Amino acid sequence: MRFLPVISVSLFVFLIIHFGYRGFVTTPAQLIEVDSLTYHIPIAESIASGNLLPPDLPHGLGFYPSIGETLLAVFIIFSIPLNLFNVIGIIVLFVSGYFLARKYSLGKETSIVYSFAIVSLNSVLRLANNQTIDIWLGIFFILCLILLVTPKKTVFDYLLMGLAFGLLIGVKFTGVLFATNLIFAFWREAFRNISLKKLFTFYVPVAVLGFSWYIRNYYVIGNPIYPASLLGFTGHSDFLRVYNMPLKEMAGDLSTFLYFITALNSEYLLWTLLVVLVPAYLVLQRRKPYKNEKIIKLCLLGLMNFFVFLFVHSIPGNYTSDVRYLFPSIFTLILCAFIIAKRHRFEHRLGIFTLLSSVAVFAQFSYRPKIIAVWLVVISIYLFSKSFQKIINQ
Repeated sequence: MRFLPVISVSLFVFLIIHFGYRGFVTTPAQLIEVDSLTYHIPIAESIASGNLLPPDLPHGLGFYPSIGETLLAVFIIFSIPLNLFNVIGIIVLFVSGYFLARKYSLGKETSIVYSFAIVSLNSVLRLANNQTIDIWLGIFFILCLILLVTPKKTVFDYLLMGLAFGLLIGVKFTGVLFATNLIFAFWREAFRNISLKKLFTFYVPVAVLGFSWYIRNYYVIGNPIYPASLLGFTGHSDFLRVYNMPLKEMAGDLSTFLYFITALNSEYLLWTLLVVLVPAYLVLQRRKPYKNEKIIKLCLLGLMNFFVFLFVHSIPGNYTSDVRYLFPSIFTLILCAFIIAKRHRFEHRLGIFTLLSSVAVFAQFSYRPKIIAVWLVVISIYLFSKSFQKIINQ
């Protein structure tokens, strides 16, 4: 197993050097990432100028919660190349993923491989030199999960948890839904030792970093989630015309559903199958004493986060890009896979699979995800057939 973390770190450093150099020698205008140019950078420029009111942008996009753009504003203020924004994010994601895996009792070497597994996903790497905030949402989600794994005891514990949840809620509208899923799955750990003082300590940073953006929107335009429309609040007409719910688009439309599956394969390759494989594993193990095991909560959390995507507004026909919204789901389910691998002693083979998947993605000779998926299926049969047979026969 020892060579796997060495290779993982080496490849990770290579990625950072590659995208770091690219970030230094390019500008956002040269890379022409539409979301970054349309609203992420303009919001950040507005904040850097000292204006916290929503800038006037197409489709009402200036009203988005803007913790991520606030971080980007720091880059603007200190003249740091903006195309390094997500390069720094990938580094933070790698470190955060390592500590999350350690929280779940994975070994140091396995934790490194898990971290590399999530940062080397195609959906992550395609964001490396732009200014979208989905990597940072994934980071804040992981920070919340790290702080929720063990029961909170002190006032300082609740302060840290409040800061993490505030960042998650304030980075994107979906942050509220992911935060709700976290509390639902880990409510005992979150509130076992709660008191009025601890609750207040938790709430203050959540309100300041997170809900302040929603309060601002309500004060300015009377809709806390503008430009979206929900619970009787009226959204922006252009936003409602352009965006729609994926579930609504796929319902009764086989071609759209197949396109969604293709997009998942493109961005996550065989890791996508964990949406089915992890719950199936838990069903097969239902006779085991699993009542208090954390993997059940992780699986539940991963599935709930997956369903969030189906109900959020997305651009029809843009799923290959928009499945990046699934980071909190995929990161969680990959962690489940590593926990299962540890339990059944096939960590080494899962590590090999991780490296092969990553190389298939970032080599990018002529990226053909369907062909790569077939290749990985053949390799996976060789790597995991005995392990799967043992699990089924237990």
